Amino acid sequence: MRTALLTGLVLLSGWLLLLLRAHGRRWQANLALRRRLEQPVVPPSRSISLIVPVKGDLPVSHLAAAERAMAGVAGELLLVMETESEPAWARLQSWLAEHPESRWRGVRAGPCHPAENGKIHNLAAGIDASSGDVLLFADADVEMTAAMIHRAAALLEEPHVGAVFCPPYYEPSAHPGAGLLAAFTNYWFMPAMARGDLQRTLAYCAGACYGLQRSTYDQMRLFHTRRDLISEDAALGGWVVSQGMRVRLVPAVARMPADQVSLRVALDHLCRWMLLGRVIAPASFWRLPLAFEGWLVLLWLVGCRFVDPRILGVGLLLVLVGSWWWMRSMNRAFWGTAGPWQQWLWLLVFQLVMPFCWLDAARTRRMSWRGRRYQLDSQGAIVGVTDSVS
Repeated sequence: MRTALLTGLVLLSGWLLLLLRAHGRRWQANLALRRRLEQPVVPPSRSISLIVPVKGDLPVSHLAAAERAMAGVAGELLLVMETESEPAWARLQSWLAEHPESRWRGVRAGPCHPAENGKIHNLAAGIDASSGDVLLFADADVEMTAAMIHRAAALLEEPHVGAVFCPPYYEPSAHPGAGLLAAFTNYWFMPAMARGDLQRTLAYCAGACYGLQRSTYDQMRLFHTRRDLISEDAALGGWVVSQGMRVRLVPAVARMPADQVSLRVALDHLCRWMLLGRVIAPASFWRLPLAFEGWLVLLWLVGCRFVDPRILGVGLLLVLVGSWWWMRSMNRAFWGTAGPWQQWLWLLVFQLVMPFCWLDAARTRRMSWRGRRYQLDSQGAIVGVTDSVS
């Protein structure tokens, strides 16, 4: 029994060293990304088409923010929805009546087939209506900035860069759903993005804000031919890499609001990204449990058999303080404020929830998203849709 415990302790200690090494590399990548945030912002010389697909409504402040972000840039702003019945259409018409000089233009994509991805449907219509040399796509809940547009266009000018995306960063929040979503996106997924960019291994885009040159899109016409994909941004990034080009991370975060994010929506989001990880990078997905910090609890329990628990308690306290400091330092760098202290609690809850999200993705290719239930195939294509979720 003692031999088994010692063997377990050795294995867990080795895992801990590997985990610390991985965290160190992520920290290094995050520092590199922060330094890139300080680079000067230079307006692009090429024309930009900013395409925003929308279902429902969007804040009027986002219309104004996009106008400011495009100041001094040649291009256009396109708000794309299926029909004029969307609240966003009335919002846009009111904005245009008050701002006749606006560059916003409404595009009606027409009804989308229930079995297809409505976002891809709208993106394809937006591309057809656009004329810019560079295509940028942004979600309706993202408030655009000049840094996002200028730096994305600048990266697309670099050799062998096929697509770029701005890392999403959720508002630090004390609310359960928003806090859990921020814990995943800000402090776990974003450092992985930064590390992938530093290693030149990014093979996906994250759809809050991403883009590519029109000439690159014309080679694949993904949104016109594959409306059955659950994640068009990930598929686009995969195609770019398959053609020998790179996906780059833009040094400007896409600030995501914390409002209206329920705990159910947050859990659906986590399970969705886990399932996409299984589709996009299956080898990395099956190794993912090695990165679960929850194993620290098991290491602590085993260690208590051989080491004074008070000493291990101090070590555990240092880990908790370190995670609290890490979270607050990231918030200051990428959001501008340390955020509420309750966000730290949701960071701990996320570590407990993550293994269950992984198990859900490992056993099935079903996922819930925005009130619908999807069944995916091994390539991430939608093969079944249920309109309501109980």
